[in-house]
Amino acid sequence: MTPTLGRLQRRHVFDRWVHGRGSLEDFARLCRQRPCSLTVYRDGAEITWQARPVRLLLSF
Repeated sequence: MTPTLGRLQRRHVFDRWVHGRGSLEDFARLCRQRPCSLTVYRDGAEITWQARPVRLLLSF
């Protein structure tokens, strides 16, 4: 069974990333070549989203 976020948790995540400083802080971390993550808890389960900078070399 996969845990899903409840309505209040979805609102918290949305508010933190869109209306709060969360997205700006994480964007700044990625610009400094640092990873970032967001963890939420639901029914005893832990859900973590992680992002890390990746350098891509493209040649055409």
